[in-house]
Amino acid sequence: MEVTDWLLDGDPAIRWQVLRDLIHASTLPTLLLRDLGLDPASPAARETISLVAANCRWEHDGQAFFDGEVEACNNGRTLSIGAYFDADVDGLVTGLLSQRPALRRVQTCLAPKSGGCDDAPTGQSGS
Repeated sequence: MEVTDWLLDGDPAIRWQVLRDLIHASTLPTLLLRDLGLDPASPAARETISLVAANCRWEHDGQAFFDGEVEACNNGRTLSIGAYFDADVDGLVTGLLSQRPALRRVQTCLAPKSGGCDDAPTGQSGS
């Protein structure tokens, strides 16, 4: 058993911290890199995105980061990160287009001054 699995099997408060700090930790830092204008063609960006693509998984079903997951706002953010850094997001785009109501929710979440989406871990969403 890996350390992460052991932590996820423990106390619910520890599980939540692990999900927040370790598993879901790739979205916000990559958004920050994009928002700060990191050149997507730079060696640092290419290495970072390669590592995210190879190693980051969503909690729901272990989906690869750039394949998206079940939460529309997470998928919208992931798509914007992938598009900016030229990651392969074809599967995510296909999935979003097949779910029009979810796509409308992503547009609402990403709209300026919308208030964004609830960032609670899966199963604890306020919406």
